[in-house]
Amino acid sequence: MNREEINLLLDKFLSGEISPEEQKVLDHWYKDFDGQDDVTDGMRDEEQWELKSRMLGKIREEALGDKVEIEKNAKGSLSKLLMVAASFVLIVGLGFFFYKQQARPVVYQTGLGEVLILKLPDSTEVTLNGNSQLSYTTGWFGEFDRKVNLEGEAFFDVVHTIDDRRFTINEKTGLGIEVFGTAFNYRVREEVNAVALASGSVKVMLPDAGAGERKVHFLKPGELAVYDHQVKEVEINTPANLESHYAWKEGKLILDYSTLPEIIEKIKGTYGLKISLDTSNWREHKVSGTLPLTRDPASLIKNLEQLFDVEIRITNKE
Repeated sequence: MNREEINLLLDKFLSGEISPEEQKVLDHWYKDFDGQDDVTDGMRDEEQWELKSRMLGKIREEALGDKVEIEKNAKGSLSKLLMVAASFVLIVGLGFFFYKQQARPVVYQTGLGEVLILKLPDSTEVTLNGNSQLSYTTGWFGEFDRKVNLEGEAFFDVVHTIDDRRFTINEKTGLGIEVFGTAFNYRVREEVNAVALASGSVKVMLPDAGAGERKVHFLKPGELAVYDHQVKEVEINTPANLESHYAWKEGKLILDYSTLPEIIEKIKGTYGLKISLDTSNWREHKVSGTLPLTRDPASLIKNLEQLFDVEIRITNKE
């Protein structure tokens, strides 16, 4: 059978409209699916996600709904029991088939100063800042947790699922994040991690201190959590302008009574810069306003030199 015929039978099976003859054909195909082409070839991510979700629903329907009927009519329903068992094995087998065919790492890497907007398989939207990397493994379906890893900086608009599946970032390394549906900015640069919560709630998990348990903090909208890896402590506060921590995704650098070291800390990771200054007079000088962010940092550096009346030298790019 070709892919279109298989897809048609799968659609009929999942909708409960498959005939006994068609069921036999599908069973026969399933027994030999190791040698078949991947039926998901050519499908968009959304179509694959929808098919997997329907497969999960069918598993629940067959395993839970029909189980009650079997118990009520157990004496004379051996054929029904076998049919449901076969269908259940088929669906579970197909689930592992999809997972086996698609379980592979996916990595997105941005260049210096580049901003990339992504949509994950569960429709979560991620805006990835410059010089950053987001990775995850495909094959999300059923009860599997949504897990991603981040190096750099990104703004997450996480979709809440009807079955309340959690979404985690860097769960096993560094400062872990767990959410169910929310919007927040997460920066993972060098020795400092920072989480700025725009809406919803975020569970922040500190690295394991060796006692086998991780300390956790729960953030409320408007709060900023900053974790220093050297002192191994998290500081939570409510900044006057939380937007300044994720205005980069709109191409803006918001200065909110900011010192030059604070500004440099924000931009050096994005552009992969190592910066030196010619004087120490700038340390107490604070400015407010908005500067444009572009792919090339040259104009931004020039604006900062004029604002703080210093010479900024780019000594190296990481």
